[in-house]
Amino acid sequence: MRKEALPNRFRDSRLRNRCEKLVKGMESNFFKDYAANHFTGLIETYQFNTLAQKLQKEAQYYLNAKEKDQEYLDSLVTLRKKTTLELKQALQDYHDKACSATECGWLKMNVYSCTMCTTVPPSCLSRLLCMVDKEKKISLRYKDEEEASALLRKGLLVVGISAIILFLTFPLLAYKYRRNTKLLTDRTMESI
Repeated sequence: MRKEALPNRFRDSRLRNRCEKLVKGMESNFFKDYAANHFTGLIETYQFNTLAQKLQKEAQYYLNAKEKDQEYLDSLVTLRKKTTLELKQALQDYHDKACSATECGWLKMNVYSCTMCTTVPPSCLSRLLCMVDKEKKISLRYKDEEEASALLRKGLLVVGISAIILFLTFPLLAYKYRRNTKLLTDRTMESI
């Protein structure tokens, strides 16, 4: 989709780059990582197939869409949001069934594992896994790992230098305060 639809849709290169990064993120491991970090990462097979078919139809629509520039980018963002919410609902449905004492015994059909990209037999979850909120807040970054680690190092360096300056300032202020109070007491003694 990225190679076929995007190059001719944008007059603004910045919008094209943003759109390419968005589509590249959706084509890579975005949905897999999302599923792995939410609930159990398992979906009932029929829900997975339905979601995959919807996404294929939507992708076909976006290949033939007439929208340009910002409208096209906004519609892709809406597609990702809608797909993510549907995926979350499917993940939550299976998680609720696997944690329910009454419904867990009825799980017989294989489920789709988003982490392994294959079907696996269903299983009941332990109470500990059911109580843990595995949902993390995901920040979408399209930076390389090296770029992110360099940014982290710079941030740690700034915080470290600020802490050193702060902790050197306190003893200096205490020394000045003591010296000034001593001078004041000496002057008041001389004037008496």
